[in-house]
Amino acid sequence: NYHYAANMTDGQSPNEYNVDYGASTLGNAELAVGDFFKVKSFVMHQKCTLNTITMLANATSNATITVALCKVTFVEGSTTDVTPILLNELSITGQSSNDNLQSTRNLTPETSLAAGDVLFAMVKASTAATTYFKLAVEVGYDN
Repeated sequence: NYHYAANMTDGQSPNEYNVDYGASTLGNAELAVGDFFKVKSFVMHQKCTLNTITMLANATSNATITVALCKVTFVEGSTTDVTPILLNELSITGQSSNDNLQSTRNLTPETSLAAGDVLFAMVKASTAATTYFKLAVEVGYDN
């Protein structure tokens, strides 16, 4: 299953992704607004286009590590659960070492984002592994 970042009240937050999404495919489960609002995320401040996504990662086994860049859009005053929307998935194969960095990039995600969209990551592994990752996004404001 995918996991997302620990709640800010967890001592491992914001670095540990230990909250089980409940599904291995995005869009097959919902997130409670009150719980999700306490995790690491980035709010888009104006309309833009997602141009590039870069991931750096490692893993303590040879597992396939998949990181999903997702978005949700909250509605002011609504307490209805939200369903994350998959923007892109990036994967690496672990090299059984925290010191063996792997990188991958998507240069053409071409996804439109609206002001107020909330971006966040989820992660899953094909087998048991400890993984560390960083995501970078490049956006353009030409739309």
